[in-house]
Amino acid sequence: MVTSVALIGQKVLDKEIAPMIEGARFIDLGSTFYNNVLVVSVLLLVIIVSKTTYKYIKLKGQALGKRVMGFK
Repeated sequence: MVTSVALIGQKVLDKEIAPMIEGARFIDLGSTFYNNVLVVSVLLLVIIVSKTTYKYIKLKGQALGKRVMGFK
């Protein structure tokens, strides 16, 4: 997903953000600082989505399963 956004940004900004190097696509925002900000942002997004799905999907599903199976 991040690579797709980088490819779209590359076309919109007319700047090479996602170059191909030896057959692999990399994301390079032009500086180490911005690359690290991107990594931390993606990591935080993954943690937030994981916590949300755990709370609203997994725990509710476990509770439903216990009710259906008759456990307390």
